[in-house]
Amino acid sequence: MQFEILFGLTILVDIIKFILFLILLKNLIQYKNKRERPAYNLLVGFTILMFCLFLSRFFYIIFDFVLTKFNISLYPLSPNIWFWKLGSATSSIGLIHILYFLDKKIYNLKFKGIFGILPLIGAIILILFPIKNLEDFQILSFISIFFATGAIIVLIIFTDLIRKTVGSVRRMGIFIVTGLILWTIGGTFLNINIVNYFIEMIGNWIQIPIYIISAMIKIIGLILFSNGAIKLEI
Repeated sequence: MQFEILFGLTILVDIIKFILFLILLKNLIQYKNKRERPAYNLLVGFTILMFCLFLSRFFYIIFDFVLTKFNISLYPLSPNIWFWKLGSATSSIGLIHILYFLDKKIYNLKFKGIFGILPLIGAIILILFPIKNLEDFQILSFISIFFATGAIIVLIIFTDLIRKTVGSVRRMGIFIVTGLILWTIGGTFLNINIVNYFIEMIGNWIQIPIYIISAMIKIIGLILFSNGAIKLEI
């Protein structure tokens, strides 16, 4: 029952991602006459990111629910591991356009585009890192945590933007930052260590509420993020 509920909630969140991608894409097409505006180029980046998040979770769904069914001993085996690698790499490269453009337009390439290069390097490492056993998988899984620095950089830049601006730009910046934070919190809820802590403290039944709360937080975060991306005017 827990497996089926988690599967259903995961599918729901991924469907929401695809719907939001279509909404972002629709707005992108409508505003094609504003190609030179920073807001338009950021919307391009946000649209790419949303599609990559959708595609990434699709790969993870195959890995988790079809190939391994959360049996950790099956994680390093081929072709299983390649779906995990593709899921991790796809989410990483989704940030490249946003990070490069933010560096270019807001900081005049003060950081030499390195922000955009970091996710690409991370994706390459994820794909090329050899996985022969469970220990290798755990090492790469630990290393992949540091690839989340791209999302942290986006948060820092938009927090700085909020501090320096007023009106609509500030409100939409708050939407984007809040959405990213909620998305991160929702994903953290499903960390195996956190789930096990609540199970030991409350009981096995707590898993289902945790899954539901995590999915709701993620959906709210995605909607706030997308709304801010569509209405941001800089």
